[in-house]
Amino acid sequence: MTTQDVIDIMVWGSVAALLLAGLVALAAVLIRFGLVSLSERFAVGLRAALLPLAALTALIATLSSLYLSEEASFIPCELCWFQRIAMYPLAAILIIAVLTRDKCVWRYALPISLVGLGVSIYHYWIQVRPDDAPAACSVGVPCSVRYVDQLGFVSIPWMAGSAFLLIAVLLVVERLSRGGTSDEATPSTDEPTTTGTKVSPY
Repeated sequence: MTTQDVIDIMVWGSVAALLLAGLVALAAVLIRFGLVSLSERFAVGLRAALLPLAALTALIATLSSLYLSEEASFIPCELCWFQRIAMYPLAAILIIAVLTRDKCVWRYALPISLVGLGVSIYHYWIQVRPDDAPAACSVGVPCSVRYVDQLGFVSIPWMAGSAFLLIAVLLVVERLSRGGTSDEATPSTDEPTTTGTKVSPY
């Protein structure tokens, strides 16, 4: 498999990620307003898949960026590094959250993904309008350089942005799907209870 073949897979994967983000968001809205109903079993299974999918997306994005720099020899620009700074920790944070079943992960993973998305949008804007690039982007590799230019609109920041967007949507939908459920761990119901007697929580 050539480098171009791998890049083509990344390009279509980013398009699929953007479409999936839209479908997940649309489905969440339809379910939220009662326009679509799901069986309890299917809904629970779907909810359980959201966080692992977000972790998988971050991991694939991280490995893809490493492939582009280490294998394809694309030197990251200033804004590319900022997007990496956001994406790399996300992969670790989300994988750990899946393994530990951390219900609070959205509190710190969502802001990181939104910041990364903002940088990606700004980077893409500079590629579209190079004259708007700040002075910092002219040092080393210009931020306006397009190592990847597929389908007339897909570039590296576009691919990164689609990953950040999908992660953000999955985190928001996962949190909303729990409704008013607290993020804190719920106490076990296996412990014996005493009827009619006040028991000190300590």
